[in-house]
Amino acid sequence: MSNIKYTTRSLARVNKTIFESQDVVTKMFLRNNIQTLKVKEGVNIAKHVHTFNSKREQLSIVGALIFEKDIL
Repeated sequence: MSNIKYTTRSLARVNKTIFESQDVVTKMFLRNNIQTLKVKEGVNIAKHVHTFNSKREQLSIVGALIFEKDIL
């Protein structure tokens, strides 16, 4: 058996590190989705706006701010 001792504090630190890195990746992924969103030919503009608003809401849920530079 291993002599490694895991404390609650050390496990909490590892969990925090893992979840914070996943949070950053999620925000980057969602921002990229908004930045590359384009209206496809023949698609109703209302559907495009709905898609944009859904992605914006997802960013809001994870606590990311949306700046004008992200949209333009």
